[in-house]
Order: sequence, then structure tokens, then C-alpha cells
Amino acid sequence: MRRWGVPAAPWQPAVAQLSPLLDWTDAVHLAQALSSGDAAATDPIELRPLHTAAQAALHRLGSEMRADFADALLARESSEPLATPLPLADALAPYRLHHAQRQRAMASRVGALRQQLREQLAGSGQPRLRQLAGFDAVFERALAAHASRALAELTARLFGARAERHQQQDALRWRRLLWRDLQDALQAELALRLLPLQGLIEALEHPATE
Repeated sequence: MRRWGVPAAPWQPAVAQLSPLLDWTDAVHLAQALSSGDAAATDPIELRPLHTAAQAALHRLGSEMRADFADALLARESSEPLATPLPLADALAPYRLHHAQRQRAMASRVGALRQQLREQLAGSGQPRLRQLAGFDAVFERALAAHASRALAELTARLFGARAERHQQQDALRWRRLLWRDLQDALQAELALRLLPLQGLIEALEHPATE
């Protein structure tokens, strides 16, 4: 996000980043999830079918969502100069709609796949996988508000300072730059939403051993 004028955040250990975002109820739920995995380690061979299926589902979802970000009509209109300058709010309306629709689709489809994978882990009969499913459920609930705030800030920047700057630079051709920024924002959000799924799948590929 350096191009957007957002400074890079200083590196912090994961514990230091998560601690302010978790309350005592989250700690209780994490302890409960931890106790559910007190048993023999899972044989990696037993996880291969689940890992393969989950990896394929993740790849398919990512490809379909990225393809959905592109709107041929809106992209073509964005590349064409305006005949006359438009009020910013009016010009932004179709972009806001496109962005909101894709955000809802991402939240729904990624959330559904994440829940499905958790249910498969919890029902596998493997204590380690039940533990993993429990951890993920706790972190999803605990970090939801933080993620929503971060995405809201990105949206505000996209349709606020960024759009205003583009329009000021070129009142007739600024929409092509906004379209590029919108695509970047959607790609960044998708990457953020897919991270937990990638973590679950990597854990299936490299389960803990005794």
C-alpha cells in the first residue's frame, strides 16, 4: 500500500499483535480448544484426501472471485474520458456499488468455505483437527471487528482521498486510475480473507507430531 501513502507497519511478534484484540472470553475459548487436542498426533497420510480437496476448493474460489472483480462494461467506461466533468459523488456511484457487491460476495463465499472446512476438521475424529477447528472459530470471532474496521478504512481512502486526488489531477480521465485502485483494493481484501483458509490447509499438510 505504499503507493496509497500508507506507511509500512513495524514488525511485531504475533502474540504482541493479537493480545490487544482478544478478551478474557476469547482466552477461555482458546483454552477449551487447546484441551480438545490432548491425544495422539494425526497421521499425515490420513489427511491427504482432505488436504487435496481443501486446496482445490481454495484455488477454485480464488480464481472465481478474481474473475468476478472484473466488470467489462465498467472497465470500458473507466478507460474512456468523460465528455464533461461530473460531480465526484455521482461519478463514484457505480464504483461504490461494484465494490460493495464484490465485498458481500467475498464475505459470503469465503466464510462458507471456512465454515465447511472447520466442520470437516471437527468431524474427522482426529483430536488435533478438532483443536485446529476450535482455534480458527475463536480467532474468526475475535478478529472480525478489527478486520471490518481495517476494510472500512481502506474503502474510505479509496473513495475519499484517492478519488479526490485522481479527479483533481485530470477531471476527464481520472476514472481509469480509480478503477485500478478499486481492483487493487479488492485483490488485497481477497488475500486478507483467504489467509485463514490457507493457514488451515497448511496445517493439514504439515500436522503437528509428537
